[in-house]
Amino acid sequence: MIEVTRWDGTVRIDAERIEASEVEVVVDATSLEVREGKGGAVPLLAINKSEIAKAINKALSTKKHPEIRFRSTAVTRTADGFALHGDVTITGATRPAELTVSIDIVSGQPRGTVTTTVVQSHFGVKPYSAMLGALRVRDEVEVRAEVQLP
Repeated sequence: MIEVTRWDGTVRIDAERIEASEVEVVVDATSLEVREGKGGAVPLLAINKSEIAKAINKALSTKKHPEIRFRSTAVTRTADGFALHGDVTITGATRPAELTVSIDIVSGQPRGTVTTTVVQSHFGVKPYSAMLGALRVRDEVEVRAEVQLP
């Protein structure tokens, strides 16, 4: 699991025309921190986390492309929440994306869970691999965000 530690987002909700609502999220690409790894042939060690962090910065060309960005182009209501259609930009490459947003109430507060799948190679990113492939990240990765709503 990789956690984003620095990001900013703007949500403009049009209550009368939900499809006219807008979402934009900007992630500091240098703020991705390795928290844990699952399902590998060997356990993820601290040294692996450090190596992966360096590889992330290199793979994402963070000096040249310091931001990862999502900007919605359409919002639709679903049974569990919303679907955000838009464009995601990673390493300077922009591709269409669909984010699923489900809304729940946790301890009396509305919370959103946002999920999507990113195929790294679609953005020119080579999936991480080390130790002759014993430690690796799949090309297709699930992105999940938990957000507390106002």
